[in-house]
Amino acid sequence: MKSKRAFLSAIALFGITILSLLAIQTENLSGTWNGKMHIPNFGPYEMTMVLEKTDSGYEGTVSDTMGYIAEDTPMQELQVENNQLSCWFEMTDDSTCYLNLAEEDGIMIGEAERDGGVVSCVFVREK
Repeated sequence: MKSKRAFLSAIALFGITILSLLAIQTENLSGTWNGKMHIPNFGPYEMTMVLEKTDSGYEGTVSDTMGYIAEDTPMQELQVENNQLSCWFEMTDDSTCYLNLAEEDGIMIGEAERDGGVVSCVFVREK
């Protein structure tokens, strides 16, 4: 009886350990991500995100080559949880852009919102 109880306890502990490891295991999103989107009445638009994992979470910057986002603009209230990224940043025209992205298999897909307009966007990590 004692050995059966010990065996069941060991299996339960092993299962809890595996589930805990799976729950905290998320992709490290550090790196450079190139994003593309199509903006109505404007056309194709590209931007770059640089993410760095720190002891307290993530820090990041965004930029584009067209001048709508200043080089190395800081991402504000950057949160990454369960491979979901959200943040906001200021654009050069003093408007605010909000990003909500989900990462899967090295691709982030989601939405960028600015002045009430929402567009779909895709970011791919540079290799």
